[in-house]
Amino acid sequence: MSGKLKVIFLGVMLAAFCSQMPQSVQAGPYGDSAHGDATIGVDRSSIDTHYSNYATGNCGHCHEQHASLGGSEPVPVGGGPDDYLLFDVMSSNTFCNTCHDGSPVTGDVARQTTDTSGHDPSISYVGTSGTISASCLDCHDPHVAQETTHSEAVDGNTASGVLLNVAGVRASWTGPPPAPTPGNETLISPNYTATDAITKEYELCLKCHSSYAFNTFPAGWTDQGKEFNPYNYSFHPVSDEPIDGQWNNTWLRANYANALWSPWNTLANRDARMHCSDCHGSNLAGPVGPHGSNVVYILKATGPVTNNYDDLCNMCHRPTNSSAFGNHNRGQHLYPNNRLGCVGCHGGPVGNYGGRRGNVHGTNYRWASGQPAYKFLVGGYNYILTSNTCAASTVTAGINDGGCKGHPPKGY
Repeated sequence: MSGKLKVIFLGVMLAAFCSQMPQSVQAGPYGDSAHGDATIGVDRSSIDTHYSNYATGNCGHCHEQHASLGGSEPVPVGGGPDDYLLFDVMSSNTFCNTCHDGSPVTGDVARQTTDTSGHDPSISYVGTSGTISASCLDCHDPHVAQETTHSEAVDGNTASGVLLNVAGVRASWTGPPPAPTPGNETLISPNYTATDAITKEYELCLKCHSSYAFNTFPAGWTDQGKEFNPYNYSFHPVSDEPIDGQWNNTWLRANYANALWSPWNTLANRDARMHCSDCHGSNLAGPVGPHGSNVVYILKATGPVTNNYDDLCNMCHRPTNSSAFGNHNRGQHLYPNNRLGCVGCHGGPVGNYGGRRGNVHGTNYRWASGQPAYKFLVGGYNYILTSNTCAASTVTAGINDGGCKGHPPKGY
């Protein structure tokens, strides 16, 4: 065989061999990623002088082959070689926290995960397919993730750059659900299809926060696949359904300019979809995303007092003294006369006043009178207790603590 034919033959064999190799990190996606960026990418030179000659974004900042940069090889896990030639162990997010603990990366994600509520990797749950815990890699692909985050309303529910190439579940809802009998709720789960790369943020969240992951939910959890069903009477719109693309809250659609804050208050964004992280994220300055919060349910805000969520609702909905809100301006509806604020009427608080966790994601029940509970209104409906938020007469010293004096429930 001539030299020329040998070169051609070897080239064909090499191409065939490479086509059989497992999928690996390609130069393009990694070069475009936050870690591979030549300007702002991964760089350990500030914490290890052996890396001072390595270019920013170079693979060697994470993958240390045979301690080639002068350091000592980490102790092998379980007596075997280190996973992926990393310079530290991957377990419990230890490797990611080497940089994402506020130094050298700005923003302490490691601390956020251990806030009052958060995706704490040290906590695990038993799901339908085994133990479930919050690993960085469950939500981020470090070889592809970009620095870009989403813009509320403007980006709809599209997954942002930090969630690129992450596995999740696509949900397909059917509807409408069977009409619930008065005083009862009917919620149905969507059909789920696993995907290796989400396109919508909620597809990542439902990977764990739904019946896709759990038959029996951990304490305090609810099935958000059922709650966000866009065919429910009330829902916050995270999905792309229904097909016509419209919210089913006709009042908000008609009063968007005065009822919502920017950027939700424009005609172009009137039917915009939401991200779960519009409500869930840190309540303090720092890295965005639902890593952790010092308030309940990883919420960005709560209060101004216990069991009151007005500060969260008012992030998108204009305060209740707006002229667009009609009866909301009445003193008995406002905090502090109504200590529960928004959830005294919408969604319902958890605890002694009825309601259930997850109500503000979506609800599908009828009042005792038979009226569908649109706009998350809980009047005349009871889910847990024998008295509900509009029926309970619990007014003490002029404070409405969950009951609406003078508004007897319809049908009770």
